[in-house]
Amino acid sequence: MSVKLINDASDFSKNGAYYMKENYLMVNLSARYGLSGKDKVSQVKYGVNTIAHEITHSMKVGSPSAYLDLKKAIVNLINNSGRTSW
Repeated sequence: MSVKLINDASDFSKNGAYYMKENYLMVNLSARYGLSGKDKVSQVKYGVNTIAHEITHSMKVGSPSAYLDLKKAIVNLINNSGRTSW
């Protein structure tokens, strides 16, 4: 799987996508929540978070059992955190 970084201000509503047939992830650094023009550390954090999100989509398709294990672990973590709001 590859990752394609773009700066497309004309499509600022789409911050990322997983393209199953082509087997790549796309991150738009000019998206609504993107950080185009901001400092590089913020851009990297944004890109990593978007890539992590898109990887979950690829897991759901490519490895459903691993996806369910991850989902259960996250739900358990949230339920056991004691927090009532985020």
